[in-house]
Amino acid sequence: MCLHVAKEKMHATAERNVNYNIREGIRQLDSTGGFVQLEFTNEFLWGIDKDGNLWQWKFHVIYEDEKHQRRIGEITDFTVDPVRKVTSLNNLKQIATGNDHLIALDKSGRVYSMGDDTVGQCGVGANGRNKSGPFFETRVPNPYHIKQLPEITQIACGSEHSMAVS
Repeated sequence: MCLHVAKEKMHATAERNVNYNIREGIRQLDSTGGFVQLEFTNEFLWGIDKDGNLWQWKFHVIYEDEKHQRRIGEITDFTVDPVRKVTSLNNLKQIATGNDHLIALDKSGRVYSMGDDTVGQCGVGANGRNKSGPFFETRVPNPYHIKQLPEITQIACGSEHSMAVS
């Protein structure tokens, strides 16, 4: 199985306005094959294989002027790290992603979350959050089991929210 990905050429300004243009730069990604689901976040491609294992590819965007740490300018290219198996989650049935978070449903109906939890989209609660700079977003760096949920049958995400069906 071959996975192919294309970057979307875009230009961002200091006001955070983004102008999207055409997709270009199609790349073939290394993969182990047998993927049953693929999802994107801002910087990652996530996949579940036929055995319920979670896999991750990290994207690195290359800007026209790399000296701007605020990432302003034309996106000129991108690179992709080799695929990495996420060993802390397995036996998965489904994944869902938002802008910068992921939730995973295992075959036993348990839900796990990781990523940006600034507005509570990972279900951790205010006491379990870790503030990290430079933008002081709240991160859940490792899969967090959301224990207060009953047995779940399906999950979904929006850009900054998550849902579960029991």
